[in-house]
Amino acid sequence: MTDNSDQKDVWKDPIKKAYVAFIDVLGFSHLVDSDFDDIVQRYDSMINGTAIVETLRPDVSLRVFSDAFILVSSSFERIVGAVQMVLMQTLFNDFMVRGGIAYGRHIEKAGDGRLQVVSEALVKAVRTEKSIRYPCVALDESVITNASWWTPGTRNLHRPLLYFDGLRLVNPCNSMWGSSAAMRVIQLRQAHPNHSDKHDWFLRLHSAIFSDTPLVPHSAEMG
Repeated sequence: MTDNSDQKDVWKDPIKKAYVAFIDVLGFSHLVDSDFDDIVQRYDSMINGTAIVETLRPDVSLRVFSDAFILVSSSFERIVGAVQMVLMQTLFNDFMVRGGIAYGRHIEKAGDGRLQVVSEALVKAVRTEKSIRYPCVALDESVITNASWWTPGTRNLHRPLLYFDGLRLVNPCNSMWGSSAAMRVIQLRQAHPNHSDKHDWFLRLHSAIFSDTPLVPHSAEMG
C-alpha cells in the first residue's frame, strides 16, 4: 500500500490567482535540426538576455523550458512589462515567438529538484497561443483590461498593449526597440521565405504602430 502522507503537504501553499504568460519560440525544432551550432549560440544569448527580467521585475517569475518561456505574476502591469522584455530579447537574437497571457487559479511547489504546477491560467495561456496564427503575445478573454490601458492620446509606440487584427496583444516595440525590430524581421523574411506570411503580418503591425491611428479597441472589446 502506498503511503500518501508526504503528498498531503505538497500543495500546502494557498491557491492564488495569477497572470501567466506562455511564450513559444517559433520553428525552434527545425532550427536545431538545420544548424545546431548556430542555434546553441543564439539560444544562449537569448536566455542570458531575458535574465534581465528577474533583475528588473523581481515580482515576476521567469522559467525557460527548452523553447518556451513561462512567466507568472500577481500584477498584470508587471507581467506585461516583463513580456515586452522577452519579446525584445528574442527578436534581437533572431527568434520570432507566439504566446498568450491569461488569468486564473495557479499553484506550484518546488522541492527535491522538482517543480510541480497546477495552473488554470497556464492552461488558458497555452490555449490562446495555440489559437492564434500570428507572431505575437495575445491576451486571453480571462484578462480584463480597463480604459486606462487604451487612452487615445498616447502614441502607439508607448502603449504596452495594442489592439490589432481583432487581438489585444503586447506591444513588441518600445522607444529603444522600434525600427530595429522591423529590420530584424525583414532579414528573417529574406532568410526564411517559407514563413513570409508571419513576417509580413509582423511588418504590418510594425507599420500600424508607427501610424497616427490609435491601436485601441472599442469599449466592448476591452475584455
